[in-house]
Amino acid sequence: MQKQFENYMEVKFEINAIRSNAQYSKYLSKVDALMDTDPTASSANGQLLETLTILIEDYEKKQGWEILKLLSRLMLLKIEWRHSV
Repeated sequence: MQKQFENYMEVKFEINAIRSNAQYSKYLSKVDALMDTDPTASSANGQLLETLTILIEDYEKKQGWEILKLLSRLMLLKIEWRHSV
């Protein structure tokens, strides 16, 4: 799977399935930058954001990291609950 996006901050680059932690980190940085622009879902940046998010979630699942995300969320909820009591 390979797509080219031209409108991401005026830089042209290719999107591939994530196969390394370095590529994962690169895509996370792109997602962070894209979220700062608050793109609409139908815009080129919105479509790029969606594509990168799908690839990142797939890589995290394959690495077994999704359970770590769940545990982190549960810990945050526990902390928030303690502070609200």
